[in-house]
Amino acid sequence: CVEVCPTNALTFIGKNFVDFQKGLAIATDEVLKTFSKGSVYYINFLLNITMLCDCWGFSTASLVPDIGIMASDDLAAIEKASLDAIKAENLLPDSLPEGRELREGKHLFEKIWGKDPYGQIDELEKIGLGNRNYTIEEIE
Repeated sequence: CVEVCPTNALTFIGKNFVDFQKGLAIATDEVLKTFSKGSVYYINFLLNITMLCDCWGFSTASLVPDIGIMASDDLAAIEKASLDAIKAENLLPDSLPEGRELREGKHLFEKIWGKDPYGQIDELEKIGLGNRNYTIEEIE
């Protein structure tokens, strides 16, 4: 949204991005309050992971090979497990658009966008929407 807005209505620099992640966690909490406790299950499809979000209206090449599907009853845990599964060392050759260079950073998304993707997980934990610790059980 930040990149495609013709009037530059949104900007994320420094603390703004952290505030945005906090806002997403708060909004998520408000939505989840409408459901009975224990009645929500989370499913993340780690397939066709691209550098652009859905709001662009088009896609780019996958950044990494398809990883699979994760499921959990803990929002913070599934988000952390999903991010941990997306590794910079698995970056597919020629998957970044022309002119895009990787920056310094720990996570692949941080190397692409210059922002820590784990901030939202910090905020989810702070407001009681789960725990980042997880165990992966593979099902075939």
